Amino acid sequence: METCEATKKLNASDCPDSVKPHSFRRGAITAWLNKGHSKELVSDRIDVSTDVIEEHYDQHTEGEKRQLRRGLFEMDD
Repeated sequence: METCEATKKLNASDCPDSVKPHSFRRGAITAWLNKGHSKELVSDRIDVSTDVIEEHYDQHTEGEKRQLRRGLFEMDD
């Protein structure tokens, strides 16, 4: 630790174990979409447009998107 340059405040981002904030943001968006939350809801929560979510974050195939929609619209008996 004493010889690691990343322990200095200005070099903290150089730490091999550091994770950039965007990685957390991307992970959160992906997790919420995978749980079936609507893009509109995630958009409001994360403050990103639905267009950006569709272009950069939503990695579902068309079949997976269809399955998610089906699950959201199924009625309980």
